[in-house]
Amino acid sequence: MKKAQIYPLAMAVMVIIILVSGLVALESAGDTTFLPIISYQPTPTFTPTPPSTPLPTRDPSKMVEYRGLWVTRVDWSSDRTTAKIDEIVNNAAYAGFNVILFQVRGEADAFYKSQHEPWSRLMTGTLGQDPGWDPLAYLIEKAHARGIQVHAYINVYPVWLSCDNLPSPNTNPKHLYYKIIDWHGTTNGKSNGLQWNTSNTVICSYYRSSPASGSVDDHLLAVATDLVTNYDVDGLHLDHIRYGGSTISCDPVSEAVSGVRCFTSAPAG
Repeated sequence: MKKAQIYPLAMAVMVIIILVSGLVALESAGDTTFLPIISYQPTPTFTPTPPSTPLPTRDPSKMVEYRGLWVTRVDWSSDRTTAKIDEIVNNAAYAGFNVILFQVRGEADAFYKSQHEPWSRLMTGTLGQDPGWDPLAYLIEKAHARGIQVHAYINVYPVWLSCDNLPSPNTNPKHLYYKIIDWHGTTNGKSNGLQWNTSNTVICSYYRSSPASGSVDDHLLAVATDLVTNYDVDGLHLDHIRYGGSTISCDPVSEAVSGVRCFTSAPAG
């Protein structure tokens, strides 16, 4: 056998002998711990502090790679101030995001100056009360200055989150919950234009409007048109475009549009 072949074989045998010897010694001492060969100590990690000076400004209209960050209405629920918007924009820029998807409609309300829906109760604690500033307009100004696009996103069919405490009927604009009653009426005190289940109960994870309502469609188009016309948003995103469950489409509006009771055979044609 050649020397070039003998050396690797000899080294392998030596390693095996060392390992076996160590294990035997540990076993004879009543300790079954394996003999360590390599010990690795990871480098301590740290959380960097965002720089106090702004990063270079980029043109938000020129995007090479989409790196989006969602900001829901509850992400800044404890601090609804311009300073919080500044913090969101600075953190997004520091982390390398170039798009902020900002929720502007949660339960048929608004986090901007809407012509069709009242100010969110989360802004001041009172539905319809003007907070004295416009979160969407302020965010757009600050984000665009840092080269970050702003996409407005809305919950589509949710009408109201609380099933026990209804929205105020006296807001201006009037809340969608009451507009739906104006359009479609009620049955036994239940709004015909909200989503019902097979037990003829109005469902509520949210109260949700019926997707079969043409009047709700027109309202949603007006909301979207208002946003893209009056704000320099770079995109519009839609969320909660669905029924609230697999047994839910039994509201009178859905049944009237389909021409049959829910979960029965559709008429010919």
